[in-house]
Amino acid sequence: MTSAEPIRLHPEPSEETFLNSQIPILVGHVFAAASPGLRNRMLQRLLLPLSALSQVAVADGAFARLGLRSRGRSVEVDADDLAGVRATHVSALVDHAQQVDVEAVDGLADLWPTTPQGDAATDAEPLIAMLQRRASLRADRAGADRQGGVSAVA
Repeated sequence: MTSAEPIRLHPEPSEETFLNSQIPILVGHVFAAASPGLRNRMLQRLLLPLSALSQVAVADGAFARLGLRSRGRSVEVDADDLAGVRATHVSALVDHAQQVDVEAVDGLADLWPTTPQGDAATDAEPLIAMLQRRASLRADRAGADRQGGVSAVA
């Protein structure tokens, strides 16, 4: 007796699940290689959707000071704040932020020009591609949901 398809005890993760697991790592890598100005903009983008409590709780409190200085829809980040932030902190922040507001994380792709130049931009190319792919997968799924169909994207 043969079956058409083998039984899988551990189903393969979806492409979106894979991207969700890899994006935080890549953001941390890009953050470490970025200029102080870009690092500042990255943190502002990632911290904006989080409450002060979330900012205190994530990455062993690495962003606690920033959460206490948040003002409404803006987050102040200065050179002293950047000095203590490590790639691992940023990876943990991204992992948390994408659970709260995935669009805020995907919006990081907008921080680089369409024709990137320089080392930080080169480091960001795989990240930008992953962020854009995840946004595309979500849009495809949302379109299928609006049409009442089942999305082929898991």
